[in-house]
Amino acid sequence: MTLVMPRNIQDQDESHTLSKAAVPAKDWVKLFFARSNPHAEFEAANAMAQSAARTLQVSVALAETGRAIDLGGLENWIGRLTASILDLDPDDGRRMRPALTDLLRNLDTLEHVVLASLKTSNT
Repeated sequence: MTLVMPRNIQDQDESHTLSKAAVPAKDWVKLFFARSNPHAEFEAANAMAQSAARTLQVSVALAETGRAIDLGGLENWIGRLTASILDLDPDDGRRMRPALTDLLRNLDTLEHVVLASLKTSNT
């Protein structure tokens, strides 16, 4: 892909001129696609995973007391979390491991509690 830059780029009031020589072509890509926070996607995915883990902890507590829990939106929530993690840079994806481990632990605990309550209710 060839990136063609005009010889001079002027801002709207034309008081400042930025020549092509002042910014190398590889830096133009960074300038055009720069984000204000390069780790915002990681932070959002991490917050989503932690929120899901807390919700599962509440679900475990409710299930342990014999109260009904609604898991209807869980599949959709985990699907969105998975999609957001797949969009992360590999290093940020690896940084998600602790949050995902906690989430998996909470899912396993919920499964154990629900299965145990089903066994006791069937006897």
